[in-house]
Amino acid sequence: MRILVVEAKPPVRHAIDIMLTRRQHHVILAASIFEAMAALIDHDMSPEIALLDHAVAGMGGFAYAERLVRQFPGLRVIIMATGGGDDAAVRGWAFLAKPFTFRELVDAVEQ
Repeated sequence: MRILVVEAKPPVRHAIDIMLTRRQHHVILAASIFEAMAALIDHDMSPEIALLDHAVAGMGGFAYAERLVRQFPGLRVIIMATGGGDDAAVRGWAFLAKPFTFRELVDAVEQ
């Protein structure tokens, strides 16, 4: 799958990249909304999944997810956060609680 990952913390971003790449997913990494926008243009990629930190710099994960869903119909959104996932669920998106395990990440992405 083609997965856009937007996560500000380099160690977390790197770990997600390793985990998903091992599962043969095509991963595009970004540390901010602005990097994500540029990466999608640079890679000419239509993601199938957006894995977004809820507090990512730029416009926030929820606002960016709404923009992505309009731009890429059928996009699956997974919001990562340390808190509850009620806001994600209300919008019909999946939620992945931080910290998460390899299995939890794979299950969220490959369900």
